[in-house]
Amino acid sequence: MKRARSRAGLPILLSMLLLPAVRLPAESADQATLLLTSNLEGRFIPEIEGQETKDPMLLLGQSIIMESRRRNILYFDLGNSFYPGVLSKQNYGAAMMDFFSYFRCRSALISSLDLRIGVSSLEFLQSHSATRLLSANILKENRVLFKPYTVQEIRGRKIAFVGLSSKRILFDIAEQNVYRISVEEESKALKRVIGELKGQGVDRIILLSGLTYRDNLKLLNAFPEIGLVVAGGDQRGALVGGRVVRIETADRRSIITVPPDRGYCLLTLSLDHGIAVSDVQFRKPAHYPVADERYDNFIERITHWKKQFAEEMGAVVTRVKKPVLLDQKRIAYLLQDVEDAELAIVKNDAIEPLLLEKDISLADILAAVNDNFAVYAYRLYGDDLNKLSGLLNAYSVIGYSDNKIQGYPVTPERKYLVVSTQTVFEEIQKALRRKIRYRNTWNTISDIIINDLKYNRAVLNEDFRYLEKRFRYMVNVRLSAFYEASRVIADDTIKIPVGESDQSYNKWGIEARLDLTLSNRYHKLVLTPYIFYSTQNDQLLNNLLSGTLQYNLNLHPIVNPYQKNRIETVVVPIRRAALPIEITTTDELRQYLDYRKLNRPVDIRETVGVSAQSRYITGNIGFGLEKYIHEPVNPAVFGIEALFAFNYQFLNYLTYGLKLDSFLSPIKAGSKNSDNNYFRSLLENSLSIRVMDTLSFSLRHRWYYYQNLYNNKHYSSTQFLTSCDFRMNFYK
Repeated sequence: MKRARSRAGLPILLSMLLLPAVRLPAESADQATLLLTSNLEGRFIPEIEGQETKDPMLLLGQSIIMESRRRNILYFDLGNSFYPGVLSKQNYGAAMMDFFSYFRCRSALISSLDLRIGVSSLEFLQSHSATRLLSANILKENRVLFKPYTVQEIRGRKIAFVGLSSKRILFDIAEQNVYRISVEEESKALKRVIGELKGQGVDRIILLSGLTYRDNLKLLNAFPEIGLVVAGGDQRGALVGGRVVRIETADRRSIITVPPDRGYCLLTLSLDHGIAVSDVQFRKPAHYPVADERYDNFIERITHWKKQFAEEMGAVVTRVKKPVLLDQKRIAYLLQDVEDAELAIVKNDAIEPLLLEKDISLADILAAVNDNFAVYAYRLYGDDLNKLSGLLNAYSVIGYSDNKIQGYPVTPERKYLVVSTQTVFEEIQKALRRKIRYRNTWNTISDIIINDLKYNRAVLNEDFRYLEKRFRYMVNVRLSAFYEASRVIADDTIKIPVGESDQSYNKWGIEARLDLTLSNRYHKLVLTPYIFYSTQNDQLLNNLLSGTLQYNLNLHPIVNPYQKNRIETVVVPIRRAALPIEITTTDELRQYLDYRKLNRPVDIRETVGVSAQSRYITGNIGFGLEKYIHEPVNPAVFGIEALFAFNYQFLNYLTYGLKLDSFLSPIKAGSKNSDNNYFRSLLENSLSIRVMDTLSFSLRHRWYYYQNLYNNKHYSSTQFLTSCDFRMNFYK
């Protein structure tokens, strides 16, 4: 508590929630009593029979009437009263508003759960009821949406009750966009309201707050006009590992919290000097035989709502033969199935576990679902998922575990399709501190469950592994314009490898690569066409056209078999011989004829081996052959292939990459041709700076090495490339 005192600048006294009542001696006989409720959540039971002894809301109504007969009370509600009760949910809060009206609730604070029935529904309810819905900091098109305060005359004094809603308020995205709904900073809203109240001759101010203790203490410190803070709704009294009922400042101003599980609160106030709390009592609702006209009228009204609910929601959706437990995990599987997403994220309290057996009605499903905001589909980078690992531990996540999706390590720069409700989406967006594009399905969890039970019945499946077997495709397109500085060292008689330059140079060039990936949990097929082409003064410097087809069988978390086929040729046909200085001999004539002939050499490589993959590193080692199959046609050369790749993302926009591609052929395949015994390797280092999703700049060092092991002659090429890279990705 020393920390709370230093932050707020106010000495405070805590009374922990250990006793059913906290009593203080009254300072004056000039008193008023408030009856306070919080987090009622519209928990009417849908059954009519025996409702007067079983329905918790009716028991509360009976208790309110009995308390009003014993003393004069003013009834206020502190929020989270309209949702998620199934009856209130079905009629968009009308049953709960009737409760407030019939039992003379003066005002109800708007809290986070209340908004789940919709802003438009609350506006309609407000226009047809004497109960005021309070919030001074919820704005619609920059104007206060609900009543910011209500003024009550108590024992000759004007006392204003001001409502401040929690920062946890979450609006339906359609209403937020259409009506520009927002939450104003609380001190700014309170300053405006207090300015209005001073002109109305108000004697005292009581703040009805859904804010945290820390925020409430700041407001008490900043606004001496506030005589008392009564907190509830989204403020559930949690502080320092326990629950706190009361905090009192040095000038005897108090923060009283009404916890969600303590029934109702009777708060006795002394009004002779400011507002002093003289008595705090928490009571559980109980059954009382009530002879009261307004109570009888409410019984008639709520019975009407329950009959209507039975007619509309009692319809059987489906009949289940084998019982199935519907919980958050099964809901996540269903969302992943319906949206064909790679991972689904669901709040752990999104649904009350429901046993699906025999006849399942609409009412059963509506009563079970708590998170009934619209379902969103959106894409997150693999790096985003790594950043959210701590947050995701608090949810039920399907499709993503151990930093893998569909059995493959998460790629930081790749986007993955995610499905969740708006509540989860908003928290993810807040954690990442950026706007995320999304697709609103305009369906809630309830809608999806009901539709599935009517038709596909996927939610009843015993095994959801079929989701991992679904094939997905991904297309990555990369186009690069680059500046290149190259230095070549080659012996006089060395054979220049396919597609490589025979001299040093400085020039501009273009590189294009397309990766088409088709994969599921067990199989992955990647087709990669590639062009690396540049000229200088009509002279070819790079002239490579290749295509790679690789298949991976994903059986083990790390090591798996693969098979790869690669073909390499040239973009533009080349000349096999140089132009002779003069033609005086048969050999020179043959050289001239060879010079005039354009050739398109074609080299293939076929390998099979094992690959290992982790978060940052991928490595392949295999055995296979290389063979020139066209211009010229040479015997197959058998050898060993080694591939290595390392990628690490330092920042959101900065990535380092290292690639190695080598082939060693120490075995001659039935030929005395010295060209069949060689080693070649390509090593590339890169540093990429991402400007936006489709544009990045790269610095690359590319070193190609070729050595004829038979005569020990070699070729090497070093390239420094500065490129502007255009990327496009398509997913399914």
